Amino acid sequence: MVTQVAFAFVLLVGSGLLIRTFWNLRNVRPGFGGTNALIVRVTLPGTIRGPQGRTDFMLGLTERLEGVPGISSAAYAADLPLDGVGWSAEIALEESIPEPGNQAPAAGRNFVGPGYLASIGATLLRGRELERSDYATDPDVAVVNRSFADERWPGENPIGKRLVQWPAEEGAWYRVVGVAADIHEVSLAEAPEPMVYFPTVFRPGTTHVMFATNFAIVMRTSGDPLAVLSAVRQVIVNSGSVVPITSVQTLEGLKAASMRQLSFAMVLLVTAGSAALLLSIVGIYGVVAYVAGQRTREIGVRIALGARPADVRRMVLRQSARVGTVGVAIGLAGAVAMSRVLQS
Repeated sequence: MVTQVAFAFVLLVGSGLLIRTFWNLRNVRPGFGGTNALIVRVTLPGTIRGPQGRTDFMLGLTERLEGVPGISSAAYAADLPLDGVGWSAEIALEESIPEPGNQAPAAGRNFVGPGYLASIGATLLRGRELERSDYATDPDVAVVNRSFADERWPGENPIGKRLVQWPAEEGAWYRVVGVAADIHEVSLAEAPEPMVYFPTVFRPGTTHVMFATNFAIVMRTSGDPLAVLSAVRQVIVNSGSVVPITSVQTLEGLKAASMRQLSFAMVLLVTAGSAALLLSIVGIYGVVAYVAGQRTREIGVRIALGARPADVRRMVLRQSARVGTVGVAIGLAGAVAMSRVLQS
């Protein structure tokens, strides 16, 4: 009985922790979203060469997409939050350049087009985001998120500060023009990381070349996002190059997809824990019933000698409660140890 109660308690606590974790994750605010946003992923052909050529093509494509009825804005990016793909780089600041041969602190980075943050529903906290005019000349501007600003310039206004992808190169400095709210880029279960949003064209002379050929186009729509899909396909077909569409989804679907694997694992664990808990309860009942049945003659003798049925019931329940308390105490220690394992 002690063993069964202990195991049942561990299963009960474990299932409760998993359900609570899953519920908390479903209520995490990813830092982007909103309704009515369509995502179309495209792969650019090899005939469109170099960062400048790919940028010019994507700028023209998103401009034509904004002319589709029902689409209020369109922007592109090499990476989207929660899609399982991430970029990182060493980022140095003008006021804290590392010594020769030393590394600069790393941060996440993304290569985006103008209006990207507004299109994914992110919040701009300070300054502005990248605009189409920034791509007309050598782009020397960038946007950082709040985690990056708090980490590198605590208590300071980051607007106008300069940063560079390290090792630094002549003319490769970028000026911060905006600060965005944090976005869960990797996972809803992980805290947002420091992030820098760079334009997709790099300044002349830099070897930090944006080599992405796969882009995600995010389009804000006035109604059902899938209602404009046919028109979007037609614009892409008429773009002048063979551009395959590799996937189509909504922004809400992107968040749901990031939770799918975790949801499946949670459902399996909670189901297994609940089934095991039910079996433990049945087992405890069976053991208690068996032990009580073995004492039938003893109980009969007690009643024959004048014991009241209520006294017998109290005796059995008191002894069972004592055993159950020991089981719960052992189970509590096991639950503490198990919760540390479940943290991963």
